[in-house]
Amino acid sequence: MTLELLPDHRTTTIVVGTSVRRDLNVLQAHLASLDWQELPPKTRLIPVYTADFTDQQGDAKQYLQEWVKERGGKILRGAPSQAGDFAEGPGFDSHQWTMSSMARVGYNKNQIIREALAMKADYVFFCDSDLILDRTTLQSLISADKNIVSAVFWTHWTKRGYETRQIHAA
Repeated sequence: MTLELLPDHRTTTIVVGTSVRRDLNVLQAHLASLDWQELPPKTRLIPVYTADFTDQQGDAKQYLQEWVKERGGKILRGAPSQAGDFAEGPGFDSHQWTMSSMARVGYNKNQIIREALAMKADYVFFCDSDLILDRTTLQSLISADKNIVSAVFWTHWTKRGYETRQIHAA
């Protein structure tokens, strides 16, 4: 009797998602960067998002629903938001968080964790929906071979004169 190698048949599952409240153009760029990820063989991304859109963001909500459906993921019902509990954009130096907005986003992310546990996913990757990822972000995090890892990035809230300079993730 000879022993034969067993086929490597197990697929690694990564649930990727966050609580989403982004305009269409920003969301499209973010989701495209997820599509570009260079993943190890037999690794699958499953998108699981909580929709936290305002009434004026119907186009972004529809785009996210279609993108997630095409990839076999899920959109979860998020916690309802209170009017004016979060602000950003022109006139602000940073996001303006309130206790209720932090609690809402925390609840929404807990929903994603519960879904990942139900799926028996290997990893959960929370990534804010206004980030454009380097192609190797997930590969780099996976190769760390740790239970919990984080990627660090810096945000500039005001123009510094070098925004058009090409930079690379490190």
